[in-house]
Amino acid sequence: MISIHDVDIEDKSVHELKAEVRRLRMAIRHHRDLKGNDRCWMDDLELYAHLPEREEGDLRLPPKEEFLKNCAAFCEKFWSLRCPHQEYPFGNEGR
Repeated sequence: MISIHDVDIEDKSVHELKAEVRRLRMAIRHHRDLKGNDRCWMDDLELYAHLPEREEGDLRLPPKEEFLKNCAAFCEKFWSLRCPHQEYPFGNEGR
């Protein structure tokens, strides 16, 4: 079933569809290539803006304590998988 947001695709020419694919790929690659502190929640909004429905998505955060705990767990997992021989600022849980 086609989403109501994608009905415009049916009327596009092959040339227009190719241009759309290129535009979306460029946006996705830009988002992917942001590194470290270059990436923030606003970059998600920029990516979502390429969708025809122009909805921002749910950007609410959990309570601060839960959010920080999840951030620490993410960092531990990330560092343990990509940098297994380095020290971690949050302790040794990721090893």
